[in-house]
Amino acid sequence: YMSWPRLSSRLRWPTGRTLLPPEITLPVFMFVGGALGNVIAIIVLSVSRQGRKSSAFYTLVSGLAVTDLLGTCLASPFTIANYLDQNVLNDQRVCEFQSFLLLFFSLAGLSIICAMAAERYLAICCAYTYERWGVDRRFAQKFLLFIYISHIFFCCLPAMGMARSQPQPSGNWCFIDWATEELVAAVYMVVYGVVSALLILGTIVLNLAVCGALLLMCQRTVHRRVTRNLLIKVTNASQDDQRVQSNITICINATRPTCGSQKQMQLQ
Repeated sequence: YMSWPRLSSRLRWPTGRTLLPPEITLPVFMFVGGALGNVIAIIVLSVSRQGRKSSAFYTLVSGLAVTDLLGTCLASPFTIANYLDQNVLNDQRVCEFQSFLLLFFSLAGLSIICAMAAERYLAICCAYTYERWGVDRRFAQKFLLFIYISHIFFCCLPAMGMARSQPQPSGNWCFIDWATEELVAAVYMVVYGVVSALLILGTIVLNLAVCGALLLMCQRTVHRRVTRNLLIKVTNASQDDQRVQSNITICINATRPTCGSQKQMQLQ
């Protein structure tokens, strides 16, 4: 383990001048780490088995990785640039654009994660409905397109005059003004907060339901070993795949709040 001050002290030219200012070292490394992690995830998904690529779950996971990569590559450079020049975010258009990026990618990420949890819930707990609705790769692609279009419109409203964006107290990032007394702006912020909270709550509830269904599935498997042995060639691969995908969904939902809070710490 190496502390950030010690790592920063090693990033020096032969003359002793640092490659990066000390205050910008951590944001740069977090940006590179986040972008590299998403690139690796996309590569791993692209080389997975062809059968899994046709599933809705694969499409949603790929959409989440691409969305998070775009958010990291588009939003973080403004914060890094502001460390180098404190006047970058004083331009109102730049400030509004960064505010839009943070609004959009935060809400889009929550929506995709909630969609992943809903897809796993339907596949495991409501298999008949899952098949009747035809939840497949094309269905997931259409749903992702709906998320992007609707969220772009919703998150563009502040730039259209519904709310005002401004640099936050730390001065390193822009967001909508939460302390405004204007009625329209206050309504927008309440709606944004409620939608985000509902997405998080829905994700938690759906994940708990999936965990419960998987536990019941394991108990039934133990009590019905004879039936399982007769049907193992038909159902075993499908059940294992569903369990793996459900575990991936739960892990993503468990780790993303932590990564989100770290990103907020970076911005602050």
